[in-house]
Amino acid sequence: MKKGIAILLVLFVVATVFIPSIHAQPRFWFALNFELFFYPDGTVKVKQKLHPFAETGESLYGQANITTQLKENEADLIIDSLLLFATKPKNVKYEVVSHVHEDDEELVLCDVYGTGEMVQFRGAYVIEILIYLNTTDSIKQIGDYTYRVSIRDSFTSRDPRSWIDVMEIILDPQVKLISYSWEPKLANDASEVSETRLLWINYNEPEAPNAYILDLYIPGLKLQKKIVGYKVKIEDVKVKDNGVKVAVRQLGKPGYFFVRLTDGELDVTRKIYLRKGERKTVFIPAPIKGKEQVKIEVWYEDSLIEL
Repeated sequence: MKKGIAILLVLFVVATVFIPSIHAQPRFWFALNFELFFYPDGTVKVKQKLHPFAETGESLYGQANITTQLKENEADLIIDSLLLFATKPKNVKYEVVSHVHEDDEELVLCDVYGTGEMVQFRGAYVIEILIYLNTTDSIKQIGDYTYRVSIRDSFTSRDPRSWIDVMEIILDPQVKLISYSWEPKLANDASEVSETRLLWINYNEPEAPNAYILDLYIPGLKLQKKIVGYKVKIEDVKVKDNGVKVAVRQLGKPGYFFVRLTDGELDVTRKIYLRKGERKTVFIPAPIKGKEQVKIEVWYEDSLIEL
């Protein structure tokens, strides 16, 4: 149960989140399910599923105001998913696989009444993102192609009254589970474990782990080299209907840099060379008319520069 919104990683997660009412309407909660899919190339697809319900347990799925609210707050849902793997989500490379949408066939579980029994809701608001693990701070190499991945319950860390109700982790056949653990040890173990799947069902916060720790063999994952001395500052951004004009300044070593524009649907990059202390403006053409926000990043080789 939680006061926010949850995330996935080939985990099937269900969390209950309290959302304050808008327009003086009754308060409601979200049942949250997460599925995390680990792929051999070192990416993870996080599928977040939400089902709103009233304090009485009545389903509110499909109500227009809730649908609008979730779509308008999609960026917050993405952050929620990134926080499963990173303390600084702005540094994580990700792609939106599917934007917030309604799926009438999905099933979402939640212990709505706190009785130790899961209620199954039909229908869910779904969002999916693909995360590149080598851009997160949740991973550590412990052997040849072997990595320890820590998945944090970012909801509990932000609000101790919140937790992920159900977490399911699914592994591609090429990704091998070596071992797993969880913290704290007083929390529940996984209820189902196989070579390709782990499932946690948490009925309350004491039972829910704060962290899910996996030792995995991931054949295609390569950690990024740590870049030292390269720093670029974005000094100005001007948005036009046909693109974005970005002014950047080199504050460290000279070199070739990539200025990237992305918003989940768009992904356009321009390569520039910056001398030490040099300021340069680059125009990134893109059909962004009508978009409320876009994201600008600066990369050196395959590493995202922390701005």
